[in-house]
Amino acid sequence: MKKILAAHDGSDAADRALLEAAAIAQKFGSKLTVISVVPNLCFSENRDRLRHGNQTLQGRG
Repeated sequence: MKKILAAHDGSDAADRALLEAAAIAQKFGSKLTVISVVPNLCFSENRDRLRHGNQTLQGRG
């Protein structure tokens, strides 16, 4: 696997999936791309959801 695409919506389930995708990417030396998948919200809410996903990844070391 060279590339992995993970969708993140800010939910707990998305956090778990993101961590799993990161572990798989690390195991196989793959590039992980994360996209934000949210309903039409104002920009500040989308920014907060993206920040949450980034913090989830950073928290894993």
